[in-house]
Amino acid sequence: MKTIRSAILEDQRPAQKILQTYIREADHLELAGTYGSASEAAIALPSASIDLLFLDLHLPKMDGFTFLATLHQPPLVIVTTADEQQAIDGYNHNVVDYLLKPFAFERFLQGVEKARARLSASSAGLAVATDPQDLFVKSGGEIRRVPVEQIQYIRSDGDYVVLVTGEQKYYFARTLQSLLAELPQHLFARVHRSYIVNLRCISRIVGTDIYLGETTVPIGRSYRDQFLSRISAG
Repeated sequence: MKTIRSAILEDQRPAQKILQTYIREADHLELAGTYGSASEAAIALPSASIDLLFLDLHLPKMDGFTFLATLHQPPLVIVTTADEQQAIDGYNHNVVDYLLKPFAFERFLQGVEKARARLSASSAGLAVATDPQDLFVKSGGEIRRVPVEQIQYIRSDGDYVVLVTGEQKYYFARTLQSLLAELPQHLFARVHRSYIVNLRCISRIVGTDIYLGETTVPIGRSYRDQFLSRISAG
């Protein structure tokens, strides 16, 4: 397996040490550099041949995502931060994973495995399928075709589910779990025992609330970490 050349952009020394230790203990990871500021990283990264960057968001003078936008050919990025509020920005920047401090070594390895999978797919000329699909829904005595990109969220309502698009609501007898299996996995996430959301419809996340335009959907405690990881994987 190819060694993944990695770098750390983190201004706090204790956090640097944790990442350095994790990288040493992980298989197939090589630490090529540790940088304490965006300006330092901007000078070093272009010539360092980095595959993966562990990026803190709160940096002196320039935040992590602003720095990321300045890179002409950015490496894969795993965000490491204590700020959960910017997880949706991580999704928009197509980061590999979003690790909330403090995170354990096992959680770190999950992010590394996502990066390894992306690098393997890229070297093999593969890509994640992004073409939308259609969902056929039996509702009100008829079968309706619903383009999945129009679905904002799906809510469990007793023995039924409610599928909500921008203009319609469809009620039909299904379970969320069986419905989730038919939806494009890159586009939808289960965020609560009663809710599935379309990731592209999320406008912001505040605490444990997801905003889909004017609609608010709660994040369940047991789904929170997995959801934040999903939106960061993109």
